[in-house]
Amino acid sequence: MENENLKKKSKKRLETLSDLIRKHPDKADYFDLYYGEKTILFTEKGPIDFDPASINNIVGAEKMTYAEYLDVQINSLGKTRSYFQMCFYNCAMEFTGQIEKVNSEKICFNRILVSGMFPDGEMFDGKEDHVWMDIAGFDSFLVKEGYCFSFYAEVYPYIKTGNGKRIDYALRNPKGIKKIIQKINYLI
Repeated sequence: MENENLKKKSKKRLETLSDLIRKHPDKADYFDLYYGEKTILFTEKGPIDFDPASINNIVGAEKMTYAEYLDVQINSLGKTRSYFQMCFYNCAMEFTGQIEKVNSEKICFNRILVSGMFPDGEMFDGKEDHVWMDIAGFDSFLVKEGYCFSFYAEVYPYIKTGNGKRIDYALRNPKGIKKIIQKINYLI
């Protein structure tokens, strides 16, 4: 009886996702196993979060259906800021960046060095280029092009709408901001 209920549940999932399966036939097994489950599947190219409630954590996804959300995640695989994504799913330790542009509301870092930690305590380092952030938090400092800062910030996912919708990651709410006095050559 239990096996029959599982088959019915699986069939209903596949019927519901027929459009997604046509778009992503190589992911049909994923949909069959994880659709609607509180599961994050970490694939070689990145994660797919099957938890329907996780859509609420994505800035700009408020009007998406669950199927659209899954489609956007699959279209985003391998196309995100991978080190920010690693920090989102693990632990961000510190960000260090050199300012490229400044206006009254935003700053753009030419490059941000990322330090993070996996749950097992192993550290990782990487870099992300051309990162825009709100100036809030930095506005108590003299902020000019070429200046370098280290800080902690919240990593968050959002819907990027450039060349089709996809999920990417950004930084907000910087804390513990420190101006770095000497020029850091590896940031240039």
